Amino acid sequence: MRSTAASVTNASLAELRPEGDFLIVVQYAETTQPQHFRSQFLSRESVVLGYSLSATGPAAISEREQVFSGEQIHTWMRRAIDRASHALAVGEAPIGCVIVDSAGRVRSEAHNTMYSSRNVTAHAEINALSSLAGQEGVDEGLTLVSTLEPCVMCTGAAMLSGVNAIVYGLVAPADAGTTRVKPPASPGATFPVISGGVMAQPVRRLFERWMQAHVGDASRNKQREFIEQLLALTASEAESS
Repeated sequence: MRSTAASVTNASLAELRPEGDFLIVVQYAETTQPQHFRSQFLSRESVVLGYSLSATGPAAISEREQVFSGEQIHTWMRRAIDRASHALAVGEAPIGCVIVDSAGRVRSEAHNTMYSSRNVTAHAEINALSSLAGQEGVDEGLTLVSTLEPCVMCTGAAMLSGVNAIVYGLVAPADAGTTRVKPPASPGATFPVISGGVMAQPVRRLFERWMQAHVGDASRNKQREFIEQLLALTASEAESS
């Protein structure tokens, strides 16, 4: 897998965990008991995706090494937020998603269209993955960037689509899709490395704006229940802003 920043090699996981400087996202590999790791976005300089941790402990960087700068991650999240803002403007839940390849090029982007399509599966991530399907030259080093933590359906679809990493903005505690989907045990199967908390506050403010825009609209009661719960469970994000 090609890196988009300087390579880091011949170092153990412990040696690559400087507090407050890097985000290390760990993926279990070659273990009979795979586990899922979550990390808060802490990067000031760069984000490292694609480390492996064996059953016996920290391992050296694997061939799946992929490095993106913190600036790149924020650029992609801002683009996803732009899609979420568009969704808000057209009456949809404000959720956006972009998918980038191993060279950092945006290959697909979409927003939630559940309300207009009356299709409960028309999540931003599913729409982006559908748009990506059939494109030529798409490699296995895909990163999915979503404004909201993907649900079980979207996390599973990303896994089946060969997405290497998932980065999201605001956590979705009630669904917690990225922790409920477990790494598969089938031979050759992969599981994306996952990190959240990227620009969570501006993402949350979009949901607050949605609530303000739909006060008293009985046709939005189901959406309102979801967003009210989301805002209540993520109140700490507003308090830290």
